[in-house]
Amino acid sequence: MSDSCSNDPLSTQPESLSNLRHPRSRAAARARRFFAATVIGLCAPWTLLGTVACSTRSTTPTIGPDSTLVYSSRIPGDVQASITFALRDSQRREEMRRLERERQRQIERERKEREAKERAERAKEKAKKGGKSKKTKKPAKKRDAMGVTPPMATGGSSASAAPASDTASVATPRPEVPAAKGRVPSPDERAFELEEGARVQASIRIENPYGRGKRPLLFHTVWLNPEGKRVFKKMTEWTPNDTSQVLTTSLTISPAKRTAGRYGLQVFLFRELIAEKSIQLTGTSTAQQEKDDAGGM
Repeated sequence: MSDSCSNDPLSTQPESLSNLRHPRSRAAARARRFFAATVIGLCAPWTLLGTVACSTRSTTPTIGPDSTLVYSSRIPGDVQASITFALRDSQRREEMRRLERERQRQIERERKEREAKERAERAKEKAKKGGKSKKTKKPAKKRDAMGVTPPMATGGSSASAAPASDTASVATPRPEVPAAKGRVPSPDERAFELEEGARVQASIRIENPYGRGKRPLLFHTVWLNPEGKRVFKKMTEWTPNDTSQVLTTSLTISPAKRTAGRYGLQVFLFRELIAEKSIQLTGTSTAQQEKDDAGGM
C-alpha cells in the first residue's frame, strides 16, 4: 500500500491514514492534474499566437523621402521615425569653413575695388569732354503736300513684316516633359572621413508621437559596425511633456577607434525595429579591430 502511495507527488502520508482523513484525495489529485494538462494544452497555441501577433511592423522596409529605411506599421497612424546625419566637432571642417569665408571676403573686396576704379575712370572721361561736345540738330522730316510724314524705309527687313501669328508661335515655350513615374530614389549615401575628436550626430525625428495615445515611448538606438556587430547603444524615454520631438545619438569617428566601412544606425520602439540608415566612413584607420558592445538592449 505504501509503495503505491509513494508514486503520488501530492500525497505525503501513508494511504491508510490519508484515506481516513481524505477518502477522495487521490481522485481529486488526478482531476487537478487532468485539468491542468487540459488548460496548458489549450492555452499553448493561444500563447504562441499572441507572441506572433505582437509584431506590428512590416519586415520589408520602404525608402522614405530622406532616404531613411522605414518599417511601416500595421496600425494606422502609428509612431514612425526619420534619421538625418551631421558632422560635429570637426576641426578640419571648421578650418575649411574659415578659409572659405576668407576667400569670399577677398572676392568682395576685389569687386568693390574694381567698381570704384571704373567709376573713377568714367568720371575722368566725363570731365575731359567737359563742354566741348555740342548738340547737333536733327534734320527736319520732309512732309508731302498734304502735310503727312511718309513712313520710314524698313530696308527690306523681313522680321518687321512677319505676321503676328508667326511671332506668337516662335515665342511659345515648349511644353515640359513629365518625369518618369515609378522610379525609386536610391539610398542616401553619406560619407565622413575618419578624424580625431570628430563625431557623427544622428537626429531622429519622431513622427506621430501620439499614435499610441498619451503614453511614454521607449526608444533604443543601436550603432552597427561594418561587420553588423553592435558597437554602441542608447536608451531614451520620450514623454508627452517633452517639447522636442527629436532624439540625438552620436558616434565618434576617431581613426584609433573606428575602421573604414559602412556603419548603420537602427531605431527600435519597444524593442521593435522601426527605422534604420547607414553612413560610410572613409580614410586611414589605426584601429586593429572594432570593439563590440556585448551588453543587452
